[in-house]
Amino acid sequence: MELIQNLRCLRLDNPSSLFSFSPSKRQFFSREFNTIPHVSFPNQQLPEPISCKISTEQDSFTINYLVHSCGLSLETAILTSQKVKFQSPERPDSVLSLLRNHGFSRTQISSLVKKRPFLLLSNPTNTLLPKLEFFLSLGMSRSHLARTLASDPTLLTRSLENQIIPSYDFLKTILRSDEKIVSAFKRTTWIFLEDHSKNLIPNLELLRKVGVPHSCISLLLTHFPEALMESHEEFSENVEEVRKMGFDPNKSTFVLAVHALLWKV
Repeated sequence: MELIQNLRCLRLDNPSSLFSFSPSKRQFFSREFNTIPHVSFPNQQLPEPISCKISTEQDSFTINYLVHSCGLSLETAILTSQKVKFQSPERPDSVLSLLRNHGFSRTQISSLVKKRPFLLLSNPTNTLLPKLEFFLSLGMSRSHLARTLASDPTLLTRSLENQIIPSYDFLKTILRSDEKIVSAFKRTTWIFLEDHSKNLIPNLELLRKVGVPHSCISLLLTHFPEALMESHEEFSENVEEVRKMGFDPNKSTFVLAVHALLWKV
């Protein structure tokens, strides 16, 4: 149990030591694409099941747009064109313009389109812009928001009024500052996506029940929200194991030990 011995040795007067068991942060890349060459479909050697899907002018237009404007490879564009189609560049152009104006690089736009291609048909002014502005209003930088949403654009598909704002209001009751909410958001966008009543709220209530103070709960939710989003059954088992090991629920090492066991750090 070297892990637990290390946890017991954490010095509470050294704040930096509190986070020594954080899993590696996701790597984000923001390099620019080189100029994309013109695509000539007849000269491309594609598998027959893929090439036969280019059956209409609409398919051809969509595929060319996905390659030239969004940076997708030809094969990826062909597959993506089965999920989204358009005959005019007007709507997707307006979406791409909005993303560029909010700091998205071509690489990030390509990643976003590949994962959620139907966002190209969203209303940029009424659907996408309010969500971007909301997160920027919390104090998140444009560059970090772009990296986060390019990595997981699911949030852009959810309702601002019915999902994002209610999640924010709930998190604010626990974390009490936008800065901490942004920190949790940087760890995982799912803090705004998951049904909090399923795991998060029961796990928070369990920590309170065993005597964990609000400051330690806030620390866990701010820096390791993924731990609190684990299934309630598994979370409960780990809390009980940490208690049996003799960790004091009143100290931050208790929640750090819970996180360490959950993620096998």
